[in-house]
This record gives sequence, structure tokens and C-alpha cells, in this order.
Amino acid sequence: MKRADIEGLRALSIGLVFAFHLFPAALPGGFIGVDVFFVISGFLITQHLFTEYHTTGRIKPLAFYARRIRRLLPASFLVLLVSLALTAFILPASNTQKFADGITASAFYVANWFLALTSTGYNQIGADPSIIQQYWSLSVEEQFYLIWPLLFIIAGLIATALIKKSGRAKTIFLSVLSIVFIASLVTSILQTRALPEQAFYSTFTRAWEFALGGLIAFAPTGARLATTRARRVALITLAWLAFAIIIATSFLFTDAMPYPGWRALIPVAAAALLILIGDLDTNHEPAYLTKFSPVLAIGALSYSIYLWHWPVIITAAHYRGTTMTLPRAALIIAITLALAIATKYAIENPLRFGPALRTPLRAILFAAIGALIITALAIAATWRANTLTAQAETNHTTPFTNTQQINNAIHTQINTNTWTGITQFTPRKGSSIAGKFGCYAVHDEPGIKRCTFGPKNSNHLMVVIGDSFADMYAAGIIAGFANTDWRILPITNSQCPAADFHRSNSQIKAELSSCEAFQEWRHQEIVKLKPEAIVVAHNSSIYFNGEKPTGQSWTAGLTSFLSKIESITQNIVVVGEAPWITSCSVSEAPSSCSSINPDWSTYNSEKRAVNDAGFDFIDTRRWYCDETLTICPEAIDGTYVHRALNDPHISDEYSLRLSHLLYESISAGIVQ
Repeated sequence: MKRADIEGLRALSIGLVFAFHLFPAALPGGFIGVDVFFVISGFLITQHLFTEYHTTGRIKPLAFYARRIRRLLPASFLVLLVSLALTAFILPASNTQKFADGITASAFYVANWFLALTSTGYNQIGADPSIIQQYWSLSVEEQFYLIWPLLFIIAGLIATALIKKSGRAKTIFLSVLSIVFIASLVTSILQTRALPEQAFYSTFTRAWEFALGGLIAFAPTGARLATTRARRVALITLAWLAFAIIIATSFLFTDAMPYPGWRALIPVAAAALLILIGDLDTNHEPAYLTKFSPVLAIGALSYSIYLWHWPVIITAAHYRGTTMTLPRAALIIAITLALAIATKYAIENPLRFGPALRTPLRAILFAAIGALIITALAIAATWRANTLTAQAETNHTTPFTNTQQINNAIHTQINTNTWTGITQFTPRKGSSIAGKFGCYAVHDEPGIKRCTFGPKNSNHLMVVIGDSFADMYAAGIIAGFANTDWRILPITNSQCPAADFHRSNSQIKAELSSCEAFQEWRHQEIVKLKPEAIVVAHNSSIYFNGEKPTGQSWTAGLTSFLSKIESITQNIVVVGEAPWITSCSVSEAPSSCSSINPDWSTYNSEKRAVNDAGFDFIDTRRWYCDETLTICPEAIDGTYVHRALNDPHISDEYSLRLSHLLYESISAGIVQ
């Protein structure tokens, strides 16, 4: 018999997760709803397995797996197939490989390990998160379902061996669960400190949440404990306290916190307490909310809602950008609910309760064949996207020869109602050429792999330094100087500019220390290399946890840096940054996909500082904007300007189209 209070807890969980994905700033800790799901699963599955063992004296793993397949895989496979169709025919082809790989991983329920290895942020729509992001928790659950019966079989064998002596099989099961709980919790705390992104997705750091749910399955319910009025009042108070803790953590936690670790204990313990207390059949407890049929309906649909809500959000972001409004959120919710209802009654229930998958053999064959079909389709989608992208790459790849050519293309783009030359397969790649060869350093790396581009026997060395903005220009610089007597050496580090700008924010001490150490190492390398030319590029509007340099502080840091390196060479050129298009998709009119009146104040301050120091500053603004410097479209002459939605970095393709202009501008500032 289903417990209404658990259905209500499911409704709360999916509500938190959904709200978090729609409005992460308003509910920054809504991801804890997944932890609540884990506790519920641990409780129900443990209760079911122990009841089976207690009743029959054994556990039938194949029958158990078949039940899980019938319950989970029909809807799961459907959403994966739809996600694959979206990936192949609607979403940008630059994402196809990543999305297809993730879909394949999800079909075999290892999406959490795929996301851990690719270090995909949990809530980064603007950074092109995977379309199967939600499958990480389902993969953790499936791995739990795979292992849990085996643990109980082992516990049952031990219990059978000792049953004649002790007669306490429950003690053996509790001991196994306790070991899993302690070992996993310790692992979670330690790994969250060392590798927080990987820890978030790891099965080993989450197993204790299922184990805690399993432990309370052996405890007496609140109804059995509430034998007196005082006890009942105490339990109701505890239930409201646990409910309040879940709500509070959903507001107080953020996805910037290392998680799960010890923090997860708070919502997990609260969820366990709510399940333990259960329904006391009063009008004054949280479980009373489940008396309302919409709450129970949402709880019953929670699995389908969880599956559908993320691809709907991703697709909406593609068509209308990442800015979320209340009408847009209402539409996303309505579409998700409609899909969830249709899936439950047209797919889930018929296959779960019908004859098609009734036997374990049929269910297991369905799981295996379904996963293989999805894998084959994912491979086909990737091949198709790569083929069409390769064909598209042959178009609009000629480098711009002058600024006026770009200006004419900008006016052509602005004055049309549809994007010219832009299709799903138009490349919009997110990693620079330097990054592809592993030359790009990240915060926690002490140094970088040295990658030198150009003729090995060339007589001149040019070093490109700065943050990720220097890396994005490296593609065009390398292409521009390809047929010259120059070797190009990128020395770049993410969020670590060339300017000596010191962040004081105490929350980023580690990042600050890493950047300053890299800056010192970089200076020593430049002194040893003695390059004939140094090209500098960085984001002068960079933020570090909300701290933005003022024009004065930035130019002071830049002037300080230039004074340090001018003794090495007088051939120093600073390349201006690109304007940031905050939200744009090809479904919108070009006029709405432009950065209107960008703030050039810090840019102008940097330009003056470089010129005052006696060096060349390449003013790049008309490479991106019209002659008034007020309109900067997202695509120019059939090429995307930026790598992704809400990404300030220019794409590899656009960097390559600037190769001739970069060559001419840099060469003008170099005296050989």
C-alpha cells in the first residue's frame, strides 16, 4: 500500500528541483530535492527487500531487476529518444557529440560518471549543459538498485548461517547498512573537499543517503510511537522542524558550495525524519498536505516530471534564450506536466502492468535492446552532424580583409528579419585551438604544457599571454602568422589576466593565490624566452565572485605589468576584448540578438593606458559592432561571433575569420 505522506514528499522534492532549474537565483539550494528522492528510494527498496527475505527466506534478484526495469526504463528510453531527436534536428550541432555521448551513457545508466568525468556544472544553462543532466541522479539510483539486492543476499546468507544461533537476521541487515552508511559518508566528506565537482555525481559519495533511508525502514513508525498526547505533540513538532529544514536549506544552500559532503546531512536527515514519523492522521502536521489531491497527483507524476523538465528547459533556452520570466516558466511547467501525464498513462503504466514485459527475461531483453538501439542512433546522429558541419565549415570561412567589410556584413545582418547563412550545423565551437592541444592552464595547475605553433626553424618568437580572452584570439593569431617567420607560443590561464589586478575578496583566496603564482611563473618564463614580440589580451571587465575592477584600478594594474615587461621587448601589442552578448538564439530576430550600447568605459581606460605607456592597442570594437559602436550582432556574415549562448568568448570560427586583421594589426606594432 502506498504511503500518501511519501507521495507528498516526492511532490515536494520535484517541486524544489524544478523551481531550482527555472529560477536558480530565487531557490539556489533546490537541488537538495534529489537528496530527498535518494532517502525515499533507500527506504522503500530496503523495506521491500527485507519483507521479501523475511517472508520467503530469500531474495530473487532477477525478479527485482525486472520490476525496476518495468517501472523506470519505458519512460526513460522515451525521453532519451526525444532528447536525441532534439539533439540531431534542433539544437546546435556543436553540441551533438557531447549530447549524444551523454545520451548513450544515460541509456546504460552511467550518466553520473560521464558528467563527473566531463565536469559539467549542475546548473549552467549558459555554458551548454548536457541535455541529459537530470539523468545523473537516475543513474545513481539504478546503480543503487543493482547493488542493493546483492548486499541483501550476502546479508541473508550471513543471517542464514547464524540464524540458528542468534535468531536475529535484522541485526545482520542493520549492520550491513550501517557499514555502507559510515563508509560512504566519510568518502563523501573527504572527496567533496578534494574533488567537489566529481563528488557531486559519484555513487560512492551518495550511497549513504540510500543507506540512511534503509536504516529507518527498520525503525518503528511515528504512529507506533505516538501512544500518548505528549509524544504525538513532540512528533508533530519534529515533523514541522524537519519540513522547515528542507525548505530552509533549499533557500540557504547554493550550487557554489562543495556538495554533498557534511552539508547533505542536513536535508537528508530531515527527509529521513519525515519518513520515519509518517502520517499521524492529524490536521496539524506536514503530512496533512497530502490530503489535497493535486499534491498526490504531482507525487505520482514526479518521475515523469523529473525526466521531462530538463529537455524542455534546454529547448526553451535554445529558442528564447536563458532569461527566465514567469510566463515562460508557466509555459515550461505546462508542457512538462502534459508530457508527464501522457507518458505515465500511455507508456509507463501499459508497459509496467501489461503483459509485454511481464517475465524477467522479457524485461531484461527490453533493457539491453533498448540501450543498444539508443546507442546506435546516437552514433548515427553524431556522424550526421559531423558530416553536415564539415560541409558548413567550407562556407563563410574566408578571413575578413578589412574593417569596412565587417561593417557592411553587420548592416546586412541587422537589416534582415532572419539570420543570413546561419543553420543548425554552422560551427559554434567552444574550445580554442590552443586549448585543443592542452596548452591552456586552469586554476590548480602549477604550469602549462608548452605548445609552439609555426615553423620550427623560424627566427622570431611571439608569446601570447593573458586569460581565456588571449586563448580565444590565439586561433586567429596562429592562422594569421602561419606563413611567416614567426613561432607563436600561447601562455594563458583562465581568469588570470596579464594586468596586476589584486582581488581582495576573502572567498577567493585560493584562486587569487593560484593566479598570482601563475603570473610570477609566467614572468619568469618570458624573461628566459626573451621573445621578440608579446601580444596581450584579457577581459578587462572580469568578475571574481562579484568583485569588478574599476577602470582606474584596472589600468593601474595593466600599467604595472607593461612596465615589468618593456625591458624584455618594445614589441608589445594589447588586443581589445569582444563585447558580451548576454542572450541570443537563432530563433529570434537579429535586431533582438544584439548588444545594444555596450559599456566601453573600462575598455577606453585600458586603451588610453596602453597608448600612454607607448605601446600599440588594437581597437577591435568595429570587428564586432557597427560604426556607432552601439549594435553588435551575434552572427556576422554567416559566422557565430561567440562560442555559446551567454558566453563572452568569441568562437574559433570567428577568431579564424579575424586572422588577417590580427596579422595586419599586430604586425603594424612590431618592429623587427
